[in-house]
Amino acid sequence: MNQFITKPHYWKNGVFLESGEGDKNHAKVKADLVDRKIFISVTGKEQTRRAFLAVIRSAFDEINSNFKIEIEQKIPVPGAPEVLVSYKDLLAYEEMSESEIFIPELRKRFSVRDLLDGVEELSTRMERRERDLTKGVLSRRSPAKIQPKPPLLRFLRVVVASPVDVKAERDAVPFVLDEINRGVAADRGMHLVLSRWETDTYPGFHSDGPQGLIDPILKIADCDLLIGIFWKRFGTPTAGSRSGTEHEFNLAHEAWKEKGIPQIFVYFNEKAYTPKSKAETEQWGQVLEFKEKFPKEGLWWPYKGKAQFEKLVRNHLTNYIRTLT
Repeated sequence: MNQFITKPHYWKNGVFLESGEGDKNHAKVKADLVDRKIFISVTGKEQTRRAFLAVIRSAFDEINSNFKIEIEQKIPVPGAPEVLVSYKDLLAYEEMSESEIFIPELRKRFSVRDLLDGVEELSTRMERRERDLTKGVLSRRSPAKIQPKPPLLRFLRVVVASPVDVKAERDAVPFVLDEINRGVAADRGMHLVLSRWETDTYPGFHSDGPQGLIDPILKIADCDLLIGIFWKRFGTPTAGSRSGTEHEFNLAHEAWKEKGIPQIFVYFNEKAYTPKSKAETEQWGQVLEFKEKFPKEGLWWPYKGKAQFEKLVRNHLTNYIRTLT
């Protein structure tokens, strides 16, 4: 870690670190000798902050490996940096498919994934879990018989695509996935991981507009399942498509035609609706046209309201998981 030290910015109990060229990241590492704590904060380019933090954490792991010291890592809560949450507890919550953690000091619930994503990417955590499962660390080892390794957990990535008028349905999907993960998916050694632009993307600019930022992150062509939801809006036009949702559906459909995945669930809300303007009529008309011209290989599903949608998605995901071997 010495190569990152910014001279002469270090003192008895701390040091400033600097990484990269051009858009640099800066880190402050400070030790509290009384409370026996080390505080690490990283600033700079958002896309590379976590990578720099990973380098620093790796250096500390190497140092700690030479000593028999019990280390506890904690993460500050956004908006209340004085409140710290156990990193180990957050990982346990995520592995149990608990989407939120209640913090008594603030009397509020916080997203487990948002807290962990501030430290490292979801893909990094998934890879580490797979490695841990592959190692098959045994809690007990019998001299007469070696216990078999636990089965490798299979992660299935689910992407939700929809216009903004079905927010209630979008927000119901994470809770349905949590139930599936605790039930039929867990029984079959599978785990559904949800990807949504609201939680996985970040602000910025792109020559193709917002969709150009979203596509490389959602990677729809590489997901296992796309869930599309429509009601009265078709969405905002993008480069080459009438809406972002249509663009994402087309990416999934083309990938399916080429390699058989992702599977595609599409739902249309048939709750009664009367357009109140020309713009609303045009939006609804595009939805109806999309439904009428739906690919002949596909089967879409109608629903009426959030409650029925939630029930249908739960049943369909259960049936889908049961067909996978």
